[in-house]
Amino acid sequence: MPDIRLTGTLSSPYVNHTYHLYLDLTINSQSIQNNTSNITLRQWAYSSSDTYQAYSSSTTGNSCWIKINGSNVFYDTRSMDFRNQQVVELGTYTADISHNSDGTLTIAVSSGFDINGPSSLYDGAVSSYNWSLTTIPRASLITSFPEFTIGSGVTVTAPRYSTSFTNTFQINIGGTVIETTGDLAQDSYTFSAAQLDEIYATIPSAVSTTATAYVTTKLNGSQIGSTQSASATANVGSDISPTLSSVTAVETVTAVSNLALGTNNFAQTLSRIQFTINGAAGVKSSSISSYKVVFNSVTYTNTSSVVGTTGAITSTGAIVATATVTDSRGRISTSKTVTCTLLTYNAPEISAFSAFRSDSGGNASPLGTYAKYTAAATISSLNSKNQITYSIKSKLRTSGTWTTTHVSTSLAVGTTSLSVTPVYGTYTATTSYDLLLTVSDKFNSVTAGYVLSSGEVAMSWSKTGIGVGKVWEQGALDIGGDAYYKGTILESSFVSGASTLIGRTLSPLVTLASASAWGDLPNGYCGFISHSSVGAPPVSNYGYFIKIASRDMARGWGGIWIDYSGTGNAFFGRTTDGNVAASWTRIYTSDAAVSHAHDNTSISLSDYVSGTTPKVAGIISGTGAPPTASTVPTGTVYLKYV
Repeated sequence: MPDIRLTGTLSSPYVNHTYHLYLDLTINSQSIQNNTSNITLRQWAYSSSDTYQAYSSSTTGNSCWIKINGSNVFYDTRSMDFRNQQVVELGTYTADISHNSDGTLTIAVSSGFDINGPSSLYDGAVSSYNWSLTTIPRASLITSFPEFTIGSGVTVTAPRYSTSFTNTFQINIGGTVIETTGDLAQDSYTFSAAQLDEIYATIPSAVSTTATAYVTTKLNGSQIGSTQSASATANVGSDISPTLSSVTAVETVTAVSNLALGTNNFAQTLSRIQFTINGAAGVKSSSISSYKVVFNSVTYTNTSSVVGTTGAITSTGAIVATATVTDSRGRISTSKTVTCTLLTYNAPEISAFSAFRSDSGGNASPLGTYAKYTAAATISSLNSKNQITYSIKSKLRTSGTWTTTHVSTSLAVGTTSLSVTPVYGTYTATTSYDLLLTVSDKFNSVTAGYVLSSGEVAMSWSKTGIGVGKVWEQGALDIGGDAYYKGTILESSFVSGASTLIGRTLSPLVTLASASAWGDLPNGYCGFISHSSVGAPPVSNYGYFIKIASRDMARGWGGIWIDYSGTGNAFFGRTTDGNVAASWTRIYTSDAAVSHAHDNTSISLSDYVSGTTPKVAGIISGTGAPPTASTVPTGTVYLKYV
């Protein structure tokens, strides 16, 4: 029996007579290997009537045909005889026909015939019929290949259409085969984390990639259909991050390093600490792209393991340095730390330095030719590794060279304080001396000066002058100590040099012709001055000057100059060396074009505090708290330096 029998129709002139037309459809066999079906199409007819029986012996006038998808697969001309109710064969077609790649196949089949003879039949036909053949089992389809984490494995599922089939599974990344199985009689396969490890090498700088799974189905070792594929995202696990073993801190300042302060001990302001990250490594084919250390709120980064070196560190105590590395995938390692202890360090400090005239035993003597010193100083301990070195020198006040070194020595390492009261000599009673104490530690030095005056007497005489309270050294009157006057001091002439004005309380016109002349003025001097251009303010040649303070050693000084001219310019001058011209800073001018001064102009205290007031002195109105936190009443003159 055929698989399907189709019935046809006939047209005039015998349409009402009993003729029967059939097309039998038969699947003879199917080839899974070749994905084909062997089919037979048979067209045949007969008449069930004894009265009307068509026939024609012509072999050319009669025709029959069979079509698949509208095209003849069989055509023939032959004699046809329907008498005696016999079966008339109208053509047979047998062939292998290929299925679609998925094993399915549907074809349109039709057939027909014509007979010309004593009783003609024509338009015999079997209408087109869509014949769906039995599906041939084909390649397995991938039904599951989910997104996965490389380190956790992944299962590829591809059910087989026949237990006789095998599946071969493969994982591929961008054309690189990661893992391939053999021919497996199973519908799924789980690739382990170890098998997928090679994926990491394909993405050294990424945290994900696209993976493709391939499944090839076979029967008896021969491939069935085409290889199937599916894609999924492969992710690097969040636990895959770079590592480092430690971070070390090393002193780079040789002088500090030589002290051997101890492991991870450093000196405040002195040390320069270099951080190095050790044992940093990428993981699963990544590489280290950057190194980072955070220390004392400062971040140091580099592309090499020597991350960076600090500047001066003002903090003290234990400070933690935290190190991390970042790999080419952007993953950051677990941190490692090192604790650095910053030992307190301050420059040496002299707390006392003085001397008085004495005898050789250190007993006070107004005219003694020896001096008993008091010297005290401290240094920072630095774990008892620091050391005090000190010296005491002297020279005549009129000399520019320290001619005598009385002592220059170092105390035991670890000693942090100096306290000595030595006696040195000799010092002529009629002469004053400059004394100098220098205290050093391993890193810095400080100095202090003192003036050992000439011998003390109630009064002394020389050929050219008188000394009061001291041995005379200079001028017509050389006074040591405070002077008290009752009455009026009269001035009969101007004096043209500063060096002769020691002790003068009046304000004559004094002409200063050199930078050193300014240094010669006594501390606290105030007067009316004429000057040349050397070391002077950049204004007119006349003005009022007050010397605020001066140094004993180098005759440095600071003072204020007020211009005598109508501009009313005021300057603050200072120099560290009395022989060197001073530098001057304008602190007031009435010239609005220069600094918009508030010359005798009322300004609000809020403007002053907010910073809108220019660099001037003026009359401030109102009350409130200026930067000094004191109350400024209305009308107070306040100098602001910005």
